[in-house]
Amino acid sequence: MDENIAYLLELRLKLRGNREGLAIVDRCLRLIARAADADGDTLRALEAEVAALGDELALRFGAPGAISLH
Repeated sequence: MDENIAYLLELRLKLRGNREGLAIVDRCLRLIARAADADGDTLRALEAEVAALGDELALRFGAPGAISLH
């Protein structure tokens, strides 16, 4: 989890001046923060929010491609 937060914070620095990009990163950080001490009902709600975010990003940028590991 710490690596994910570090990545998002680094990405946030790179996106300075890009309001839309910052909004997406901030949304992800809020989801992570809320998940830290969430109960079962809250986790289910967060899963739905993550799915909605994924759908929004897919509509905006296209479906994610396959990842190629080297």
